[in-house]
Amino acid sequence: MKESISVSDNGTTFTVLLSRRAGAKYLRLSVTVGGLFRVSAPPGTSDDRIRSFLTENAAWLHRHNKTSNIDSDGTITLFGEHFTRGEVPIEEIAAKARKIFSGRLTYYLQISGYTGAAPALSLRALKSRWGHFRPRDNEIMLNFALVNLPPELADYVIAHEVAHLFVRNHGADFYAFGEKLLPGFKKLDRELNKHHITFIS
Repeated sequence: MKESISVSDNGTTFTVLLSRRAGAKYLRLSVTVGGLFRVSAPPGTSDDRIRSFLTENAAWLHRHNKTSNIDSDGTITLFGEHFTRGEVPIEEIAAKARKIFSGRLTYYLQISGYTGAAPALSLRALKSRWGHFRPRDNEIMLNFALVNLPPELADYVIAHEVAHLFVRNHGADFYAFGEKLLPGFKKLDRELNKHHITFIS
């Protein structure tokens, strides 16, 4: 069973996975691809020091806790599909997410009028991007962390990458095209910017 540590702040209790890593030089908070909080700590760091660190970063915990589509019981809701974190292997969640994302990609390719070869879809634990279109490989990469976002934002990321099949930059033409694909495209872009990818692994 994985080691964890709990702290409470303003009536909310956070259970954080604890990883004591030989290579860690300092305490670090992150969110796993399954949406769990994790703190990495150098060997020998006391539980009291770790709890103090978590308490000092309570605002970070609240912020990331509120920007998830994961219910308090661990149920993830993604485009109407429900699966429970902790009870379902992460590989199964990834497979379900990929199936859902693939369907949404097909939808946006169809309504966009795209007639070229359909881009390959890959699901990865990206550190700094929600998605990325690679023209050379004709591949759209999506971040597995999308399962932690509200579904309308995950949908936006997919539409965003499809828009890049037509417009490679982020100029006015790009957002005008995106608006045709998904009404409220620019508004969703601003909303996505409020969400942060921490170290995903």
